[in-house]
Amino acid sequence: MLKKEWTHPLGMLGRDEMADEVRYYTDEYYPKVRRHMALGGMTPNTYAAAA
Repeated sequence: MLKKEWTHPLGMLGRDEMADEVRYYTDEYYPKVRRHMALGGMTPNTYAAAA
């Protein structure tokens, strides 16, 4: 699920820093911000609310 679009610009991070970034991506960015073409261009949260 974690995309290169998120991790590549981060460069080399320590284990704890990367864990924080992964947590942010999966809890905040992915479901609330990132749009998905499979969901008609909506975010997962928007799609779930519309269902």
